[in-house]
Amino acid sequence: MAIYLVLMVGILLAGRVFDVEGDRQRRKYYVIAVTAVFILLGSLRGWEVGADTPQYVRAFGLASTYSWNTVFVLRYEKGYTVLIKTLSMLTENPQILLVVTSIFNFSAIGYFIYKESEDTALSFVFFMELATFSMLLNAMRQALATAVILFGYELFLKKGYRFRYLLTIVLAMSFHNSGIMGVFFFFPRLIPQKYGQYSKKTLGWILLAGIFVAVAAKALFSVLVRVLINYVSYQDSVYASSNYFGSVILAAMTLGTLMLGMMYLPGKEPEDFLGRGSVYIRPVEVVQPLDPVINDWFWMVSINFVLNLSSMQLLVFDRLRMYFEPFIFLLLPWALSREGNQKTRFIEQSLSVIVLLIYFIICNVLRPDWTGIIPYQFFWQ
Repeated sequence: MAIYLVLMVGILLAGRVFDVEGDRQRRKYYVIAVTAVFILLGSLRGWEVGADTPQYVRAFGLASTYSWNTVFVLRYEKGYTVLIKTLSMLTENPQILLVVTSIFNFSAIGYFIYKESEDTALSFVFFMELATFSMLLNAMRQALATAVILFGYELFLKKGYRFRYLLTIVLAMSFHNSGIMGVFFFFPRLIPQKYGQYSKKTLGWILLAGIFVAVAAKALFSVLVRVLINYVSYQDSVYASSNYFGSVILAAMTLGTLMLGMMYLPGKEPEDFLGRGSVYIRPVEVVQPLDPVINDWFWMVSINFVLNLSSMQLLVFDRLRMYFEPFIFLLLPWALSREGNQKTRFIEQSLSVIVLLIYFIICNVLRPDWTGIIPYQFFWQ
């Protein structure tokens, strides 16, 4: 536990002391340094760190004993199977699997924050406090799929390369079938601008959608398993159980993030008077457009909120929301940075860090079986 707390404090203090947002070059080196620390943390961890890590270590050992003709009898997706078989040909030490996946996954997070965040230090701290950090040390296949989707979003979708982004979804699904959730990243771009612009009315519809999906969660899951065949086994597992405790906390925090962000959405401004001789046309109020990138954040966090509510009924939806949670540690710092009063901004930022830290402690200390990342151990211990 101590290593995570020290890292959080160090990241936040370094970001503030060196004023990384004030200089582009300093910010770049800061992101590289923090990402490198995360990579070391993931690469040097013992095989017991992460609830799912032991099964991936065992699978690596099995892959080393199979030929290319028989290795695909393993229950994992093709892309992941190819990865572990290839790595097992280089060395029989499964530590290489933790090293390679940590480099790729944490690099994706670092690049994502570097390209998107308006408060890099806060984004990194929120990343640790939320479930994404724990997932990268635990759910290896889904972490790889999430990393692929984030890279695809930055490199292709934001630049308008939709077909290339579709290919990244296919690649993500080769590591974990839930990578198909990446199609929802298209959503803000496919609906007409009139309805795609996030607003208070949108949030109202999101709340209704969340309630509906939560009530119909089990019926929706029965449809889902027909598409994602690997999830059939989840129907009789712990993932088919409810999770009111964790999901209620997450849903409340996600909704709070959305409501805080709503306070800083562009308002309505009157157009100039149009004069024609002695006749003047009455000014019309028009909604100022929201930055398309920020608009994406609102939609992705909203989808995360709907999945939070759904996971109250079925825990499996908690896994599906992992593709959207990274946008929380973009939207929340953005909203907090909009506060004009410096003292109020400091209080709001401090409270946010403390609240999410409490969530981190609840999940990883009081519910250690959820993630298995505490206690942290190096592989030589």
